[in-house]
Amino acid sequence: VAVDTFGIVGTIIAEKYRVDRVVDEGGFSIVYKAEHLIWREPVALKCFKVLSTAPVDQRDQLLDAFIQEGKLMTSLSSRSAAIVQARDIGKLTTKDGQWIPYIVMEWLDGKPLDIVLYEEQRRGLPPRNLHEAVALLEPAAVAFETCHARGIAHRDIKPGNLIVMGDPRGANAFVKVLDFGIAKVMAEHAAQQTASAHTGKEITAFTPNYGAPEQFSRTVGATGPWTDVFAMALILVEVLRGGVPALDGADFLQLGMASRDPMRRPTPRSFGVPLTDAMESVFLRALAVDPGQRFKTMGQFW
Repeated sequence: VAVDTFGIVGTIIAEKYRVDRVVDEGGFSIVYKAEHLIWREPVALKCFKVLSTAPVDQRDQLLDAFIQEGKLMTSLSSRSAAIVQARDIGKLTTKDGQWIPYIVMEWLDGKPLDIVLYEEQRRGLPPRNLHEAVALLEPAAVAFETCHARGIAHRDIKPGNLIVMGDPRGANAFVKVLDFGIAKVMAEHAAQQTASAHTGKEITAFTPNYGAPEQFSRTVGATGPWTDVFAMALILVEVLRGGVPALDGADFLQLGMASRDPMRRPTPRSFGVPLTDAMESVFLRALAVDPGQRFKTMGQFW
């Protein structure tokens, strides 16, 4: 159960957002459901805990980077209905003096894809075929291509960042993408903190279960839109398997090895999912260890 770490439930932020309850908590942030008191509609208030420890002399620079990423998210969401809309951005100080930047986003009445797949598995529903899987993820793929065409990559595509609106098995299901740009600011700040602490640990802004080889080791190549292609291919395989992840590993090291094992690529056929030769070859290219051999953008893959 997510906890109100910042103690802001019941308070009013920026004189217009009443914070009602905690919805979710991740490595970088806590999400609250709030109400816009002027428009009388729900909004999502995402507070970034990793920035709360920032030294005073770095706050302005961090907030500026944060605002630029919020501006990017607003710009991207205006080009695609499948990217969650950013409505506002700001900073607050908690009762115990923590400095917290936040972003206000549209409230989505939907469920993350990982929860959808888990619930379908529990109900004994059969896995989707390739046509059904592609139809479900199509809005997200189009949104990613909108960004890739501008050279912008997400770099943390995972089922938890894909919100399914409507009946997941219905014709009107629609997927929205969360967290464009923000993860980058979080990772850069965390990496700076780690470097200054001389701990020698590497901070990552991606989810290892959906990580491409170049995210585990930069010796493989640079990250970019092709990194998103790899993650989306893994998610497609997971959907075809009825919710069983494509990368198998108990920890970061094992997942990294599975991601870049040249002898076993996590394609549908490797898990016994029947596909034509042509379709399997598309997955083999999307999941190539060498980033240079993959599709360059989501649009090419799709």
